[in-house]
Amino acid sequence: MKIVSPDILHKTEAGGVMVGVTADVHDANRLGYTLITALQCITQTADGNAGFVRATIIEALCEVLHDAPEWREAGEQLLRTMDKFKFAGAWDQIAAGRDKIFPSTASKMMADRIRKFLSRRLGPGVLKEAA
Repeated sequence: MKIVSPDILHKTEAGGVMVGVTADVHDANRLGYTLITALQCITQTADGNAGFVRATIIEALCEVLHDAPEWREAGEQLLRTMDKFKFAGAWDQIAAGRDKIFPSTASKMMADRIRKFLSRRLGPGVLKEAA
């Protein structure tokens, strides 16, 4: 899945976010659910993580959740776990000491941090344990 920042983004009202998703049509439902879950991981955790609904972070979450459907399907357990993830701290570590960072690099680094965090907290068999 690839999140793209459309040219119209600069025309979006303050506080508004526009995200475009490119995908094959037959994957649309699954990818849509992944995107919704990724957005929930940002906006419905902590204090809403103001300022972190960014394409690089959304793309990182989508990649992680797409690759690990058991986490994506964990629902409330995933959101409560992501309550403990510090987006600001992770972003600061990624950007530390850099004047510039490519979005694809930032997204990959964020995905690695999220994946490690969820692996430690949820493990690979989260749905089997919850059943």
